Amino acid sequence: MLMNNKEIAVSRERIFDKLWNNENGVLPNTLEVYIKMLRNKLIKYKSNVSIKTIRGLGYKLEIEECR
Repeated sequence: MLMNNKEIAVSRERIFDKLWNNENGVLPNTLEVYIKMLRNKLIKYKSNVSIKTIRGLGYKLEIEECR
């Protein structure tokens, strides 16, 4: 979802609904855990892509220009 909407903020609710579709037993912080794991992988592979938190809304994918 973030890749399809790069540079556009995607709400936490939209991501959560798309991924888990109201499944029972999914904890509220599950999305944050996955975002952290993705961020760690992007850092590990020295990607020019990062996931930014937009306070009160959700997340967006940002791409740094190559130097």
